[in-house]
Amino acid sequence: MRSFRPLFFTGLVVGSIAAVCSVFAQPLIIYNATDSLPHGIYRVIKQQNYKRGDLIVFPVPERVRRLVLERGWLKPDSYLIKTVAAINGDNVWITCGQVFVNGKSFGATKIQDRRGLPLPSLVFNDTLSPGKIAVFQRSDDSFDSRYFGPIDEREIIGRAVPILVFHTIDNGNQPSMTNMQERYVQNENSGSAR
Repeated sequence: MRSFRPLFFTGLVVGSIAAVCSVFAQPLIIYNATDSLPHGIYRVIKQQNYKRGDLIVFPVPERVRRLVLERGWLKPDSYLIKTVAAINGDNVWITCGQVFVNGKSFGATKIQDRRGLPLPSLVFNDTLSPGKIAVFQRSDDSFDSRYFGPIDEREIIGRAVPILVFHTIDNGNQPSMTNMQERYVQNENSGSAR
């Protein structure tokens, strides 16, 4: 019995280290440098379920990763932060240059990016099945599910919570620091969220 103690202790230590490493293998604090949300620092919180309006963090989908890297939009190990717009049971319709979720407009799709280069074209009309989520920003300039389709919920790293974000006040050019989540909720109710 005594000969198993060192083996047991070694297994316990290795297992503990592996558990700690797996927790910290995911980004816990990230910086958003894209223009579809305010630039700033976001904390990533792991959770099981996501609802409409949650900001989520996920890797660039494989089907568009090459495009994103070639155009220099993000670095290879970067993540996207987008708003959940559709979940299981919601109807998503992307066609004729328009995006709708349950009949509500989420803006347009574009043919070209800001440099005049072609963007992926997607036609999609389906009810999302369990485990699928569509992410759309209210900005037509956002690179989101309108170009890469729904994502698998298993790809989500966690929910993004703004810690410190930088944006321009709508009625002027004065920059300010604010809690973006509060601003999103206020604007969501008025139909003009970012």
